[in-house]
Amino acid sequence: LEHHPLGQQGFTLALFDLDDFKRVNDTLGHPAGDAVLVEVANRLKTLVRLTDMPARIGGDEFAILMPECRSEEQAIQVADRLLRAMAVPMNIAETALHQGCSIGLAVQRRAGDCKLDVFQRADLALYDAKGAGRGRFKLYSQRLKHQHDTLHQQREMLRDALRQGRLQLHFQPVLTIEPESSRFFVRKFEALLRLHDVQGQLRRAEEFETA
Repeated sequence: LEHHPLGQQGFTLALFDLDDFKRVNDTLGHPAGDAVLVEVANRLKTLVRLTDMPARIGGDEFAILMPECRSEEQAIQVADRLLRAMAVPMNIAETALHQGCSIGLAVQRRAGDCKLDVFQRADLALYDAKGAGRGRFKLYSQRLKHQHDTLHQQREMLRDALRQGRLQLHFQPVLTIEPESSRFFVRKFEALLRLHDVQGQLRRAEEFETA
């Protein structure tokens, strides 16, 4: 669509993923899971415009291509409507089922405005939404791309360090101070794993909190 005349004017892609959908299949059975997918599809049909193109793209993931949604403000309004619609309980297998979802949005303002294709951007936003606690939407941004790239680099650095033996174990004493005498004694030790990068520099542990 990016190279189609309609796409030249801008559009939005929303990726829509059901949260903990496996739980439905495991507890209520696969027929109930199929009923949830049908109900989700029906709700999407009632929410989209005639020009929008909703589709199930596999498993419990759906996509909505919205040619007339061309701004972040419009995309946020759509995502908010989707979340509100999904918040209404479903009647599945004689059970009131609350089925949450996560949504990733990517706005394409004009052709070629980003090196990543629109599906990759929406997928990154969806990944961020699920990582942030699910039941919400995220909009793709350059900040999100930077965070994703940093996380990928950190993971590759850790893998290389494991393969090349550049992780070192350090022990740090934990002290207890006696207020009356101002004396202290070692209560225990903390085991700390330190990483040296390929330049031999010690990397701070805080860099890898999300890796």
